[in-house]
Amino acid sequence: MLLHDIALHLKLILIAALTYGISVTFAGAFKAWVAKKSGDSTAEHEGYLTLDPIAHIDPFGLFFLTYTMLYTRFPFGWGKYVPVNPYQISGPWRDAKIMATYYADMGIHLLFTVIAMLVMPLLAILAINGFAQADLLVTITSIFLQFNSMLGVLRFIQNSVLLASIHFIERHPSYAVHIHMASLVASILLLYTFGHHISIGFYIIAGLISKGIQSLFI
Repeated sequence: MLLHDIALHLKLILIAALTYGISVTFAGAFKAWVAKKSGDSTAEHEGYLTLDPIAHIDPFGLFFLTYTMLYTRFPFGWGKYVPVNPYQISGPWRDAKIMATYYADMGIHLLFTVIAMLVMPLLAILAINGFAQADLLVTITSIFLQFNSMLGVLRFIQNSVLLASIHFIERHPSYAVHIHMASLVASILLLYTFGHHISIGFYIIAGLISKGIQSLFI
């Protein structure tokens, strides 16, 4: 029994590491790429414009993901936040470029969520037809779905507050320090108050949609 529990925990840890590495690496690298295309080379200079997972892994974020994978029903973690300097972005459509840059990582997480939703019905078909590794693939895809839906919500809250602070700082530069402090406090309060509930709700909705798609094939 003890060996079985250890093996199960090791499997979950490996799945968490795989899910985490793929998700934060592609999201971080894509945000750095969008920033560069928009005119801001900050992320590139700091080494984020790469698909090397080491550049995007946050040790604390990975630890929290592993812990919540083992002891809670909903995984929670994060990767390194890719820095953006909006004042390097200029030219036509500047506001649109800034928004696209800040929300780029969120877009990747939502894209991965949609992909996981579409893959789940196919895995169900494989399971029905007796494919030996179907259960493992279902577990991986389910965790991938949960983690990316959670991180998509997390990045949406963070980036929305940052965009709002940029908007106010550009119009009231003398209050820049106060606005930065207020945005930090607002991010923490929003994440603490609503983040977990929104991510759970989003995951439930995604799961229901996935099951609806699955019913079309089975």
